[in-house]
Amino acid sequence: FEQASSYAPYGGPIQIQSNALRAIQRINPKVFEELVEAGTCTADRVSGLKIGYKKGNKLAGLYDAGDWLVRFDTVGPALEAGLPATVVVDRPVIQQILVKHGLPEGTVRIKSRVQSYENLGNGRGVEATLEDGTKAYADVLVGADGIWSQVRKCIHDLDDGAGGYAASGAAGGALDDAEARKLAR
Repeated sequence: FEQASSYAPYGGPIQIQSNALRAIQRINPKVFEELVEAGTCTADRVSGLKIGYKKGNKLAGLYDAGDWLVRFDTVGPALEAGLPATVVVDRPVIQQILVKHGLPEGTVRIKSRVQSYENLGNGRGVEATLEDGTKAYADVLVGADGIWSQVRKCIHDLDDGAGGYAASGAAGGALDDAEARKLAR
């Protein structure tokens, strides 16, 4: 279900983790191949979390802007498990690939905003109710509806004033070794 009033390629980059790539590969090898070809491998860069501002306390310690909170290896565990390396792909490119190879006609419904959902329990899935009253049934409900996520509002029982950064927030980027060394100074 797409809540936008018309289909248009928009949005920023999406990181597709190794395990998700493997699932895509098993579902549709052609979609997998095109995503990997279109994506930027992030496994050859420093991965982790950096602090964007001065923060901390006496127990946890003080962090300055640019300090690494944690660094982690993304390619080693993937390769050990026989998984492809994580890639980042622009959202419009993902949409084009899925429309081209992955979605039968009529799969995406425009102007279809989730109003509420109910977990039916005992492995029976979920019932989603759209704003127009339509009910849809599925095994799972995935909220891939961005920073203003209506699904997140439903899951966390947030009111309409709980926009963009209400329940979560993240920022990402990619650095090569030279850039990482420059920022670490």
